[in-house]
Amino acid sequence: MKKLLVAIALAGLFCVPAFAQDVPKAEVYGGFQFLIDDPQPMGFTGAVEFNLNEKVGIVGQFGLLRKYGISTYEFVGGPRFGYRGDKVRVFFHALAGGFNTPYKTYFVVSPGGGLDININKNVAIRAAQVDALMFFQDDFEMDLQYSGGIVFKIGS
Repeated sequence: MKKLLVAIALAGLFCVPAFAQDVPKAEVYGGFQFLIDDPQPMGFTGAVEFNLNEKVGIVGQFGLLRKYGISTYEFVGGPRFGYRGDKVRVFFHALAGGFNTPYKTYFVVSPGGGLDININKNVAIRAAQVDALMFFQDDFEMDLQYSGGIVFKIGS
């Protein structure tokens, strides 16, 4: 019985490399953002994504927007799904969290997606990320948000 368990354990060790993927453990994103509005509120955004496998990750995102000297903050998180090719990564996500104004914090749902262009194994350019910010103030409101920047891949 002991020999059988040792044989199974050794066989399992040799199978581990078959499950290895060239997927970063985490990705850190930073860039600029603006709402597609007139006049446009502009600001910065950042996110951290922990990849569960090649196609699924969990992301937390924070953003700051300024318009007329008033700052608003967005903090959302949720699952991200995508396709990873050699040159590009296409993804979509369903994020939820809060949108904070100087007067009140609102619950926000933010579905969206984007395109990363790989520079090398550790760096990509986020050419586009477009999200719909959906929340209730006095009534239902939806704004489109665009962002772009740089992605650093950790542990790939």
